[in-house]
Amino acid sequence: MKRLFTFGCSFTNYNWPTWADIAAREYDHFENWGKSASGNHFIFNSLIECNQRNTFTKDDTVMICWSNVTREDRYLTNSWLSAGNIFTTAVYPKTWVNEFVTERGCLIRDLAFIKAIDLILQNVGCNYKFFSIVPIEYNMVDKNQSDHPDVIELYSDVLDKISPSYFEIIFNYNWTSRKSDFSKKFIESKNKEFKKRYDTCAGPDWPTFDQACDVDWYKKHNNDILNEIKDLFPFDFFEAKRDYHPTPIEHLEYLQKVAPEIEISSDTVDWVNSYKLDDNFKFAHNQRIKRL
Repeated sequence: MKRLFTFGCSFTNYNWPTWADIAAREYDHFENWGKSASGNHFIFNSLIECNQRNTFTKDDTVMICWSNVTREDRYLTNSWLSAGNIFTTAVYPKTWVNEFVTERGCLIRDLAFIKAIDLILQNVGCNYKFFSIVPIEYNMVDKNQSDHPDVIELYSDVLDKISPSYFEIIFNYNWTSRKSDFSKKFIESKNKEFKKRYDTCAGPDWPTFDQACDVDWYKKHNNDILNEIKDLFPFDFFEAKRDYHPTPIEHLEYLQKVAPEIEISSDTVDWVNSYKLDDNFKFAHNQRIKRL
């Protein structure tokens, strides 16, 4: 029996089919261990737990889409809290983040996770593949290349095994570079998420959410408060032009470009091309993963 186990964040398990769901159509057994907003700490733990439950063999295939290194994962009461980027999330106090978190520390931590998984899968002898949402060495604080070349050099052997990222291959280093048609219903659902996060972070002197979403109003006001908003919401937060997650067609394009050796049938290609986000923006995964 051909088994596929996939790991990652929302680029792996989302509201519509991802690269994992596309590849899975060519396998007899599929488990998707991806989780939205998760980082490489969670991915590492998920793979170890999955192996404990399933015992990987040389006949299995394992694929991982690594996340960016500045995400924070913690196990709390009976579940994982994946808070996303530690430098922009509202979950942790900024004073704590400024005192106890550094990008260099995140990079060292995550590259050790990636190297450990590489060694484990080599030992199993299974077929495995590493993807990434952004280049691992990408600096998520000021959007430049890493300031820690010594760390990159130390782990260059395993970094060379990671395929070029979605950020490079699909989005050309700009999350808004690709247009995508989404239903009004989907955009409205995203705006509800945006408003909830905005209201959680908003200071007493901040404009209302509607004002902040008004591009003309926003451009006329350039003060310290708006700079605070920009610091917390760096990715064109109020421009709901598209969801930054790849569409099924973009996921297929990514697989075809970075992993042409993965067999994708014509039926699967037709399935991806016919998938309508307007009708199915909440994808029902068949597999329900048992987790700690």
